[in-house]
Amino acid sequence: MPNRITLYEFKALPEQEQLNVIFTIGKIVEMNDKDNNEEKILYSVDRFFVEFHYSSENPEIKEIYPFEGGSLLDKYSIDLQRSF
Repeated sequence: MPNRITLYEFKALPEQEQLNVIFTIGKIVEMNDKDNNEEKILYSVDRFFVEFHYSSENPEIKEIYPFEGGSLLDKYSIDLQRSF
Protein backbone atom coordinates (compact mmCIF):
# COMPACT_ATOMS: atom_id res chain seq x y z
CA MET A 1 0.00 0.00 0.00
CA PRO A 2 1.54 3.33 -1.00
CA ASN A 3 1.99 6.05 1.62
CA ARG A 4 0.75 8.73 -0.76
CA ILE A 5 -2.61 8.99 -2.47
CA THR A 6 -4.54 11.88 -3.95
CA LEU A 7 -8.13 12.71 -3.13
CA TYR A 8 -9.08 11.83 -6.72
CA GLU A 9 -7.39 8.41 -6.47
CA PHE A 10 -9.04 7.76 -3.11
CA LYS A 11 -12.52 8.56 -4.41
CA ALA A 12 -12.01 6.15 -7.32
CA LEU A 13 -11.32 3.21 -4.99
CA PRO A 14 -13.98 0.69 -3.96
CA GLU A 15 -15.19 1.09 -0.37
CA GLN A 16 -13.12 -1.79 1.04
CA GLU A 17 -9.93 -0.33 -0.45
CA GLN A 18 -10.84 3.12 0.90
CA LEU A 19 -11.13 1.54 4.35
CA ASN A 20 -7.72 -0.10 3.91
CA VAL A 21 -6.20 3.30 3.06
CA ILE A 22 -7.91 5.00 6.02
CA PHE A 23 -6.77 2.38 8.52
CA THR A 24 -3.28 1.94 7.04
CA ILE A 25 -2.03 5.47 6.33
CA GLY A 26 -4.73 7.62 7.91
CA LYS A 27 -4.21 9.38 11.22
CA ILE A 28 -7.06 10.09 13.61
CA VAL A 29 -7.38 13.85 13.99
CA GLU A 30 -10.54 14.05 16.07
CA MET A 31 -13.41 11.91 17.26
CA ASN A 32 -16.88 13.41 17.66
CA ASP A 33 -19.35 12.37 20.31
CA LYS A 34 -22.05 9.94 19.39
CA ASP A 35 -24.95 11.49 17.51
CA ASN A 36 -28.06 9.30 17.18
CA ASN A 37 -25.95 6.15 17.72
CA GLU A 38 -23.60 7.27 14.96
CA GLU A 39 -19.95 8.00 15.64
CA LYS A 40 -17.82 10.28 13.49
CA ILE A 41 -14.05 10.15 13.22
CA LEU A 42 -11.97 12.64 11.24
CA TYR A 43 -8.84 11.17 9.66
CA SER A 44 -6.05 12.91 7.78
CA VAL A 45 -4.91 10.86 4.80
CA ASP A 46 -1.92 12.30 2.97
CA ARG A 47 -3.13 15.84 2.06
CA PHE A 48 -6.88 15.45 2.50
CA PHE A 49 -9.36 14.48 5.19
CA VAL A 50 -11.89 11.70 5.53
CA GLU A 51 -14.90 11.90 7.80
CA PHE A 52 -15.86 8.36 8.71
CA HIS A 53 -19.36 7.67 10.04
CA TYR A 54 -20.36 4.37 11.56
CA SER A 55 -23.16 2.95 13.66
CA SER A 56 -22.22 2.22 17.25
CA GLU A 57 -25.21 -0.09 17.73
CA ASN A 58 -24.21 -2.55 15.05
CA PRO A 59 -20.90 -2.58 13.19
CA GLU A 60 -22.07 -0.80 10.07
CA ILE A 61 -20.39 1.87 7.97
CA LYS A 62 -22.77 4.75 7.38
CA GLU A 63 -20.62 7.07 5.27
CA ILE A 64 -17.07 7.72 4.13
CA TYR A 65 -16.79 11.38 3.19
CA PRO A 66 -13.42 12.55 1.76
CA PHE A 67 -12.65 16.26 1.33
CA GLU A 68 -9.70 18.65 1.06
CA GLY A 69 -10.64 21.16 3.72
CA GLY A 70 -12.34 24.51 3.83
CA SER A 71 -15.62 25.09 5.60
CA LEU A 72 -16.13 21.36 6.21
CA LEU A 73 -13.40 21.55 8.86
CA ASP A 74 -15.16 24.34 10.78
CA LYS A 75 -17.01 21.90 13.04
CA TYR A 76 -13.69 20.48 14.23
CA SER A 77 -11.28 22.17 16.61
CA ILE A 78 -8.03 20.80 15.26
CA ASP A 79 -4.40 21.80 14.98
CA LEU A 80 -3.70 21.34 11.26
CA GLN A 81 0.06 21.50 11.75
CA ARG A 82 -0.12 18.42 13.97
CA SER A 83 -2.24 16.54 11.40
CA PHE A 84 0.34 16.49 8.61
